[in-house]
Amino acid sequence: MSLMKKFLKFLFSIAIVIALFVTAAMTCPSRNKHIEVLSDRISYAYTGIDPSESSGLDKLGGQLGKGVAKLFLKTQLTVDNCLFFSLGRIDDQIVSVGLFGYIFSAPRELLRQEVKAQFSN
Repeated sequence: MSLMKKFLKFLFSIAIVIALFVTAAMTCPSRNKHIEVLSDRISYAYTGIDPSESSGLDKLGGQLGKGVAKLFLKTQLTVDNCLFFSLGRIDDQIVSVGLFGYIFSAPRELLRQEVKAQFSN
């Protein structure tokens, strides 16, 4: 391979890495996005009602649980914006990670099991 082809390949690789970093910085989730996603997960963990799959009184109960979770999160959740990603913390413990516009946290079923274990003691 000629030197010019290697150099172009190197430049292309650098351009892809820069594009990924710029995309990550532009789509870094906000504190409100963390609160929205975590309140859905906490509401499901407490009520067992999936807001997207319920109707009627179940949906009302799910919304009530979500409202309580949002109030809790608004006072307890701190979000560290690290330019390319964000970290949601409660009492210095990481509870969520935001990257490329998505919020990653514990799966809903795992949270549900943890809530059941806390209340069964």
